[in-house]
Amino acid sequence: MFLSLVMMVLSIPAFPMTVHAESTGISELRINYDESIELTNAYEEDEFAETVHDTVQIEPEAFSLRQTYLRYLEGDNGQLDLGGYTPISASREYYLQQSFYLKEGYDWNDEIKGTNVKTKSGDLKTFSIYVNGTLRTDVIVHYENPLHIYIPLGSGKEGSFIKSVAIDQTPFSLQRGINANLTATVAGNAEDKSVTWSVSGNNSEATTISADGALQIASDETADKVTVTATSVYDTRKSDSIEVTVTEDAPEISAVTFIEPVTGIQRRGTATYQVKVEGTETDRSLNWSVTGNTSPNTKVKPDSASSATLVIGGGETGSVVLRATSVKDPEKWAEQEITILPSTVLNEISLTYDAQKLQLNDTQLERDAAGRLLADLSVKTEGLDAYYPHMIYYYDSGEWTFEQDVNSTWNEQYVSIDREYFFRCNIALNNGYDWNEEMQGVDGTKKVGDMKTFSVYVNGKLCKDATITYYGAETNYMELAVPLGKGQCAHQYDYKSNNNGTHDYTCTKNNDSTGTEACSYVNGYCEKCNYHAHEYNAEMTTKPTCTKEGLKTYTCKWCKDSYTEKVAKSGHDYQAAVTKQPTCNAEGVKTYTCTRCKDSYTEKMDKLAHSYQAVVTKATEKADGTITNTCEKCKHTASKTTIPKIAKVQMTKKDLVYNGKKQTPAVTVTDSKGKVLKNGTDYKVTYPKNRKNVGVYTAKVTFKGNYTGTKSLKFRIDPKKTSLKKLEAQKKGFQVTWKKQTSQTTGYQIQYSTKKNFKKNVKSITVKKNSKTSATVSKLSAKKKYYVRIRTYKTVKVNGKNTKLYSDWSSVKNVKTKK
Repeated sequence: MFLSLVMMVLSIPAFPMTVHAESTGISELRINYDESIELTNAYEEDEFAETVHDTVQIEPEAFSLRQTYLRYLEGDNGQLDLGGYTPISASREYYLQQSFYLKEGYDWNDEIKGTNVKTKSGDLKTFSIYVNGTLRTDVIVHYENPLHIYIPLGSGKEGSFIKSVAIDQTPFSLQRGINANLTATVAGNAEDKSVTWSVSGNNSEATTISADGALQIASDETADKVTVTATSVYDTRKSDSIEVTVTEDAPEISAVTFIEPVTGIQRRGTATYQVKVEGTETDRSLNWSVTGNTSPNTKVKPDSASSATLVIGGGETGSVVLRATSVKDPEKWAEQEITILPSTVLNEISLTYDAQKLQLNDTQLERDAAGRLLADLSVKTEGLDAYYPHMIYYYDSGEWTFEQDVNSTWNEQYVSIDREYFFRCNIALNNGYDWNEEMQGVDGTKKVGDMKTFSVYVNGKLCKDATITYYGAETNYMELAVPLGKGQCAHQYDYKSNNNGTHDYTCTKNNDSTGTEACSYVNGYCEKCNYHAHEYNAEMTTKPTCTKEGLKTYTCKWCKDSYTEKVAKSGHDYQAAVTKQPTCNAEGVKTYTCTRCKDSYTEKMDKLAHSYQAVVTKATEKADGTITNTCEKCKHTASKTTIPKIAKVQMTKKDLVYNGKKQTPAVTVTDSKGKVLKNGTDYKVTYPKNRKNVGVYTAKVTFKGNYTGTKSLKFRIDPKKTSLKKLEAQKKGFQVTWKKQTSQTTGYQIQYSTKKNFKKNVKSITVKKNSKTSATVSKLSAKKKYYVRIRTYKTVKVNGKNTKLYSDWSSVKNVKTKK
């Protein structure tokens, strides 16, 4: 939480500055703020502090308020914690912290400077604190330059509150004799969020506002403006007001416009249109119409006072124009041209159903077969839906009839093998889709096989015998009739085995189905012709060895018939294992053993070659390092090299002068043998990123490669120096004029002495404004020669403390004071 910094700038005339020896002392501080800002849960802690800060007034003018915080007492150790983004709490003891600086020319008295630990204002003898006119002895004082004070506020208060009232409408105009309804939003946790309405600034008593916010401007009102106020009933201190301009203009409709209208719709599609009606007229109703349409089914349907839905007919072409016309003023209207967008053209219909589940055979009732078809029928072509399927058949040979469906005869009618069955259904187009040109040209009923560009697929196969009945472009559907073929016989078969895993079958019902098929077995016997097929299971009765054959026996699991066969000997399966590891000085042994019979043999392994590895012990500033080449297997050392330790790490130039650019002083590193180490290979120097401005910086040297450790080197960038332009003698003093130097400076230090070498009688004055170019030194000896020089300085933070960095001195000039 950081509050607004209040800066009170002291204006200083642009004439030479006179240096005085003493500053004005301050003995009291008077703080005034708006005490009506209550410490309640209506505020968050930081919000309360910011609100108070904006009302603070300070006396005397010597003070400059830096910031205001809200703190609370935490625990028994007297620690004051900073408040945050949480509501004021009744369980916290609060203090208002304010921090003050003194303006130039003023100084804290010695007692205040001594309060480097927290002290109560009642214990101060030479400094007083007043808060809203009352002398306070309980304020905690702590001097750190700035001076921090902590004003006890007590515990927070919790309860119901109204935080704000805001009228929902912005300032507007209203004609005499016209009314308008106003509303207000009340923020807070109080249950009662009602408001009282009032109007002021009116000249007519007939200008009123009702309890529910209905404002009536009287026809005889002469005021140009009136003010409407909403005040919280729960907390009358919370209110909001707006101005209403009184006009003489008659109410009117100024404009009717479409709001982001849809500009294109496909046939049989819909879109909703919103219209904005502007003006002072309260009657904003509209008449909707559509023109340019060729389809009688293209219509507009109002939805609300400002919206309507446009429906495009199936036969619509080109474009149509939608118009919204003001009922109050027919001269005000808006039109939108809507292009009829091309639809996705469909060249086929694809249907699926489960033919096996249909079971169109003489054991099934026709109504049951129709029910299964109805439940399973699906349209696979995107953009289509199917509905109202029926199963029907024909009466007259070669002619499909649609005059009668199965409903007229199928109450208990079984499927007949003498009837040719087919089903029909309505196929509906979804929005954005349309039939191709040939389909739209069908007049009445047509066979699919007679069509060139339109196809019907049933269960993935082209169905040329299907027929189509088309009802025209204005409808979104057509009727499709698909043949299912004759009813099937539910065969009952007689089976005769062929003794080879097959049997012949013959239908005993109609003798119209015969053939040969493979046997199907249960427990080794065909469930139809009782033919037996052996199922042999193999068992190893004698296991083979590395040098001898084995025996496997096969036995039928059903009839126990069996036979045997020889199993080839397995042969040796040798696996190798190192039984003696080779070394750099001796051979090894590898033994091969059979995993089955344990037969074995051995072979020699060659000695290992040395594997030398360099081990580096890195050098430091305190000790030499080494590089040792040692065999990692037998630990034999082939060589050892010494790395001389780091002897010197130094910066070539530590004191630099500000030049407006980043400065990078070079670093040199040498070892104990005088060798200069290489930057980037043996070490790396890391400089601060922002090393352009005046200040003290630290460069970090990190050793690498054969060296390890770090070293920090400090360097400083001093401000650029200035020069004396003129010394002008005055009565017992002189005036100094110098060249302005504002880049990276805080001010100037002027030094004068009666000795040219500045060894004795040296005095200095500090000019704290870098914009100054002259100063006057007074109260000196008359007719005395003085030597003068000047340098710039900049105040920077070094280790958290303010430190002045000085430039080099200018050349010395002298002046003799007047009598």
